[in-house]
Amino acid sequence: MPSWRRGGPAPGWYGYIGVDDLDASLAALTAAGGKIEMPPTEVPGAGRFAMVTDPQGILLYFMQPASDQSSNSYAPALDGHCSWNELSTGDQAGALRFYGGLFGWTAGDAMDMGPMGKYQFISHGERGLGAVMTAPPGTRPAWTYYFRVADVDAAAAATVKAGGRIDHGPSEVPGGDHIINVTDPQGAMFALVGKRGAA
Repeated sequence: MPSWRRGGPAPGWYGYIGVDDLDASLAALTAAGGKIEMPPTEVPGAGRFAMVTDPQGILLYFMQPASDQSSNSYAPALDGHCSWNELSTGDQAGALRFYGGLFGWTAGDAMDMGPMGKYQFISHGERGLGAVMTAPPGTRPAWTYYFRVADVDAAAAATVKAGGRIDHGPSEVPGGDHIINVTDPQGAMFALVGKRGAA
């Protein structure tokens, strides 16, 4: 039993995957080895959602919007929006099969990380979504969401000033951006991506 079930979910960012038919998606989820942790719930005017876990026990939400208007929550080029989705999992191959089977996500190029294995990029059609990697020893498998900022150094300083903690970085990534992994004062982990000294 995952530890979060004994005392509620740990503080964290839990992402939403938009679906056209929530009930059909939940049926496909359970058939593929996932679990429904909170049954479908309606938010008037917004849509229906459910909390689920993938076969590795990683929490996330499925959301069937009430509107057909596109969301820009994931907009890699916009400051303040989600810019990258990174899955750290105990079963990389299984995760790729699971998410690919449910949502049609495909594996593209991969970056060799040496003893840590491959950093496998994933896409939906022509749109890059993020990557899947094997969880390093001693870490909790989870999705990490990267939010774009105008200036990584300024964001790091603001994080510490607000009571957060810098866990890693700044580190340069392909394309010239830099990332930092942080933990907020409640213990929720996330990451920031942007230029250094840009502001």
